[in-house]
Amino acid sequence: MLRARPHSFMAGGEPRKRNTPMEVLVWLGAIVSVIGLVGLMWCIVIVARAKRAGLDEAAMRERIQGVVAINMGALCLSVLGLIMVIVGILLG
Repeated sequence: MLRARPHSFMAGGEPRKRNTPMEVLVWLGAIVSVIGLVGLMWCIVIVARAKRAGLDEAAMRERIQGVVAINMGALCLSVLGLIMVIVGILLG
């Protein structure tokens, strides 16, 4: 009697690997961390452009204060992503 192949097998007879929730958490954490790193690099570029512009002390201080909130948010996002990766690895 012929039996049907389970759907979890590919044509070559190898079982198809399914992503576990922890693997998904690791990948999502990596993506979140990369987004945070891009935000940090963007803040560096903004401050470098402000320094190159040769602004006076008050204008430079104003420009940098505007970037501080974005910098802290990007740093927190990056750390949150790394925490997600570590939790996914430890529990996976």
